[in-house]
Amino acid sequence: MEIETTKSGGGGSTSSAANATTTNITISYLHRMIYYTQSLLSSSTSTSNKIPTTTAADINTYLKEKENSSSNDSAEELINTLGQTLLSVCDPYNLLSSLDIPKVFLEDNDDLMTDAMNDEDDNNSDMDDMEEDDQEDNIPYHINPLKIKSGKPRSYTRIDVLRSILRCLSPISMDLGSRIASHVLLTSSSDESKKEEGDTSSDDGSNERLQSYILFSYWVKDAPQLVPIVTDLFTEFHKFSNSYGGCPLLSLPFVAKQMKLVAVKDSAVETTQQTGHSSSTTKREDEEAAVIVCEATYELLKVYCNKRNEEMYVRKWWDWDTVLFVLLHSHDHDGGVGESMIKKLKDTTKEADGDVIMTSSSTNNNNKNNNNDADTQDTHIITYYIGGYSPQTNVPNASSYKISTYQMKWYISRCISSLFALRPMSQSNFLKKFNVLEEEVPFVRHPWYVNINDASWEVHMMNGIGRVMLNKLDNTVLSFDNGSSNGGKKPTSEEEINNNKYTFQLPSITDVRKVIPLHPTLVHTGDGILLTRRGSVASYHSWCQSSLTDDDNNNPNENETTTTLDNTSSSNCFIPTKTTILNMTTLGIAMSSDPHPPPILVCGPSGSGKSSIVREMARQCSSFTTTLDNTNPENELLELHIDEETDSKTLLGSYVATDVPGEFVWMAGPLTLAARQGRWVLIEDVDRCPEEIQAALIRLFEERILPLGVNREEKCHPRFRLFGTCVTNVSTTTKKSSRRKASLSIGAGGKRILHPNLWRNVHVDPLPFTELRDVGRQLHPDLPYSVADAVLDILRKLDKSGRGDDQIDDDDDESCTVDNSNDSIKVDKDILGHGARHASVREYIKLLSRISSAIQFEPGSEYATESQRLICLAETVDVFAMSCPSFEKRRDFICQLGAPAWNLTADAGMRYVESRIPSLSRGGHNNRCVEVGRARLLALKREEDDMDISAPGKKRNFAETNHALRLMESVAVCASQNEPALLVGETGK
Repeated sequence: MEIETTKSGGGGSTSSAANATTTNITISYLHRMIYYTQSLLSSSTSTSNKIPTTTAADINTYLKEKENSSSNDSAEELINTLGQTLLSVCDPYNLLSSLDIPKVFLEDNDDLMTDAMNDEDDNNSDMDDMEEDDQEDNIPYHINPLKIKSGKPRSYTRIDVLRSILRCLSPISMDLGSRIASHVLLTSSSDESKKEEGDTSSDDGSNERLQSYILFSYWVKDAPQLVPIVTDLFTEFHKFSNSYGGCPLLSLPFVAKQMKLVAVKDSAVETTQQTGHSSSTTKREDEEAAVIVCEATYELLKVYCNKRNEEMYVRKWWDWDTVLFVLLHSHDHDGGVGESMIKKLKDTTKEADGDVIMTSSSTNNNNKNNNNDADTQDTHIITYYIGGYSPQTNVPNASSYKISTYQMKWYISRCISSLFALRPMSQSNFLKKFNVLEEEVPFVRHPWYVNINDASWEVHMMNGIGRVMLNKLDNTVLSFDNGSSNGGKKPTSEEEINNNKYTFQLPSITDVRKVIPLHPTLVHTGDGILLTRRGSVASYHSWCQSSLTDDDNNNPNENETTTTLDNTSSSNCFIPTKTTILNMTTLGIAMSSDPHPPPILVCGPSGSGKSSIVREMARQCSSFTTTLDNTNPENELLELHIDEETDSKTLLGSYVATDVPGEFVWMAGPLTLAARQGRWVLIEDVDRCPEEIQAALIRLFEERILPLGVNREEKCHPRFRLFGTCVTNVSTTTKKSSRRKASLSIGAGGKRILHPNLWRNVHVDPLPFTELRDVGRQLHPDLPYSVADAVLDILRKLDKSGRGDDQIDDDDDESCTVDNSNDSIKVDKDILGHGARHASVREYIKLLSRISSAIQFEPGSEYATESQRLICLAETVDVFAMSCPSFEKRRDFICQLGAPAWNLTADAGMRYVESRIPSLSRGGHNNRCVEVGRARLLALKREEDDMDISAPGKKRNFAETNHALRLMESVAVCASQNEPALLVGETGK
């Protein structure tokens, strides 16, 4: 939900100009990214012939032409075009290292694939200078990539260009990723429907699923916020293919061939004929494509398994075992061809010292272009490194590094280690068995080089600058004393970055939100913070399919979906105000941690809306399936109210007896079920929880693991979130800056929070009285403003939360001054004593609801009659004062606060509250209604007259005294309003 506020006044033209500038920045950015993605498409798959040549000036000319000619292009159309082009770019045959990098991505049109190192003299002088600096600083942090173990610096590939493009998509990553995932699911389902109808010309969408797999595998490392979308997308793949759980790797011709070689009889091998690659590609290209997919799998599992520890859930996506182990043993299915090629290479390319020397990549590319012999192209020996590494090296096992099946084995063996969470010793033995223990291999980027590139990218992002151009390798020096990889020089100022001809301005998150429509699977919590709904693209796809089934003529679109969500939010009792939006934004920021947010403790004074913002966040992030099932979205939030009698077994679970004597089974508790299902949990008043329960949940806070007893533990679902509330002591001043300085209260009875550092605190500001006035008027627009303001005035006099007023600051905090008939009356905030419940927003909303239900005001009336004001006084006493055990203090409340607030005399108020006799009667159709004073209830069932002891003339054991009738009236009002009522008193009184 996005709330935008605009200032009215004489700045209309300025606001329009600012909006136009924002639109131009975002539209120009989208055109630029479309240009780059289309440039990366190979000539055989490119869909655009309007791409200019090479220079930055030509790019700017192209963007100006697009701005002038495509002024009607909407941001929605552009981002959809960008997503479809990006999917085509991620075709594995478009990312082959044998394909040249388009010159538009190279500085000054220099070919980085052929010239990657400086002269030897310059290198030696650089190393000498670095060694002198290291000796002076006594810190050996500098490293020259030209002298590392594996030889020359790694040359750039098309995958590096793809990474550079994906990093520049960070402002729109959530918007673009959700649209791409929804497009893939929609295409797969439509292709599957056509295939079921007998249309053999269309495939089952396997090609786009493979492209999305490669795209998100490389993207999720730099954009971890996409993890929920990627998880829901990959989980749906099994619905479109029954072969090995819908594994997208089966779409590769190389994998299909290996499956045939190992005699795997499955229909999956036939689907590769529909991808469009198997009939027009060579064996070498198929192997290169397989290596790219293996590298993508390696990058994906590093994020999910090594960083997020979600290997248990990743294994449920599809059948990993068969595909990974077939690729792992692919070199064993060729009859030893690979080993013979290695031996042949060693015999022909040895120097005097016996080290293997390989030819340069430029020579190999020329050989590839000049020799089209099928026998040469289908060999296992690739004369250049698939990873793009320059082959001039003398490292051990260099002859094995150039074999494609070895590179597959290197990647897949580490994927298996991550997927099955092998321990270090087991992993080492496993890698030794397959002779892939070496970590520094030439086809993998050096980790220090990766860190420096990441630091340079972060510097650009912090300055709002994007850069797709690749740095020259001869200008790249790795050092840890700065955050740039451009010649070892850190940018001196922001102007220096902005003046770089290879960089461009990125739109801010505010600019993006004003131009690009929010996708239905996303939730905007404010300040550009986006969260995914539960189920994200999977539940949205199910919702779309059900809508298509219900109404074939009206296809649902995103605008209709957004309208539905807005209507749902408007029907809720949550009214967005400036303060609530700020609180929601703060909570959204706390939930945006990677990989998982820690337990979030929402702190604030009583009545500040701590639980309300968590419920509203859970409602907005609810799944689309709640709409299909007609269930309450708040059911996905489990609220736990823990007292002193609750123990850890009640929450976690325990062994219970069955009908069989001597048999016990494990029954999980509510917290365990919620952690298993990925629900959200809200624990009210954490500081009041017993310390035994808090101690039992320490592992849940630290490791997201629930200890369930001896040798039993439960790992939490990735979507599981834990919230808690805690009442804080705030300053009594009305200044907002002082109210923000809240401290955790110890709690009643000396309770406290164990390990408060394990919680992430989110301090909530209470709504000021001006916003409470707007909330009351929006909830009950039928009430006269004078009535709503009188209720708010009562709350202002009793409120202790420290809330202030944005427009009026009270000088006196302990008492409030109210003018009534030109008399100044001071009311003590503790007028009801310590035994009464503190007044909060709950009482304010409850009193407004009662008055709106009990009194029918004339439309457009600005005042209330005396009889209506007496009813308002009775409701005020029931809501604010009936919890007070002291009869005298209730009288003081009526005389000093209640009656003056409703412009009544103290005597009139006392007579109505204490001397009035409520009537008790039946009425309505068939005597189905019971009226008790100002309350009217519907009878549960109709009894016969001879059995109904409440009928006139029947004997009853209830004495209708004045006190009993007034008490019955108060209880009846609670029942009519569906409010819980607690009757407290001694027996017989």
